[in-house]
Amino acid sequence: MGPGLPSVGCLPESMFWRALTGYHTGRQRPCLPFPICLKLPPMKPVPDLTLYGTTACHLCEAATHELAPLAGNGLHTREQDITESDALMERYQLRIPVLRREDTGAELDWPFDLSTAMLFLADVLGEES
Repeated sequence: MGPGLPSVGCLPESMFWRALTGYHTGRQRPCLPFPICLKLPPMKPVPDLTLYGTTACHLCEAATHELAPLAGNGLHTREQDITESDALMERYQLRIPVLRREDTGAELDWPFDLSTAMLFLADVLGEES
């Protein structure tokens, strides 16, 4: 770090900092009398998602395919086979595939496409409905 540069909450060695302060010109002191720090909003936690279905369900495969682009946004879906539990079979056997948000408990029943899933996750993705 350069002389007299603050180190708390800022990135003084970044190109942005140098451009704003004048340190890139070789001056002994910054052009600005105070550091400029960009405050970014805290990142929303990514919810755990569960896709309930079965291994022999062609609609579940279609749902997995529809949700694949969301992985680029850091959203990963855990697939749960409902045949492994009597309670899950009773709850979901006529509804699969079902996408469940573990943070809110909200469920999205089939049929859904990528647009519908994005609306379902709009608060996390930062999308406005």
